[in-house]
Amino acid sequence: MTILEKIEKVKDEIGVMPKSQENPFFHSKYFDINALLEKLEPLLKKQKLLLTQPLEGDKVVTVINDLDSEEKLTSWITIPEITDPQKMGSAITYYRRYTLQSLLALQSEDDDGNMASGNTEKKETYKPNTYKPSSTNKASEKQRNFVKSLFQDKLGIDLNKELAQKDFKRVCKFSLEEMTGKQASDLIEALQNDDRAEVIYQNMQGPLD
Repeated sequence: MTILEKIEKVKDEIGVMPKSQENPFFHSKYFDINALLEKLEPLLKKQKLLLTQPLEGDKVVTVINDLDSEEKLTSWITIPEITDPQKMGSAITYYRRYTLQSLLALQSEDDDGNMASGNTEKKETYKPNTYKPSSTNKASEKQRNFVKSLFQDKLGIDLNKELAQKDFKRVCKFSLEEMTGKQASDLIEALQNDDRAEVIYQNMQGPLD
């Protein structure tokens, strides 16, 4: 049996992953790396597959090794430049889950607003403006560049990268190109506040769709 045939059997058994974790910013649920590994690893072991997730240079690498044939499947992603150890740890956890989900093309159940989270802790959140931008009030090039520089300097996130741009739109509900002057001003104000910037950072590392 090839490694792909074994992976197919694992995917058939694992089915759809439930979203067990609550994200207060998105008011949505997602599955975390521990829940994923708890369900996945026994299924991999059954097929004589070994999962490893080493750090190689500036990359988080997910590897599934076939102990019978010595074949392997690999998925990796580059870690952003981050100096804060806590933020680095959050990013590594996020990318471990991201690369593993991507490698196996795992599905997750739709968000269920009626499911109880059991989490009563309230956190400050950045709430972006939701009105539609028009051609007459878009953010200036200077504003967009300032937002990019704040994301890079304060959060270690390069908004010139496609993945970061997708996360930006998911978090802010508008893209850099769609961003209005008012939205840019509000975002800049939020990024200049350490507590609010931390909330934005954590949610840039937040749930996968």
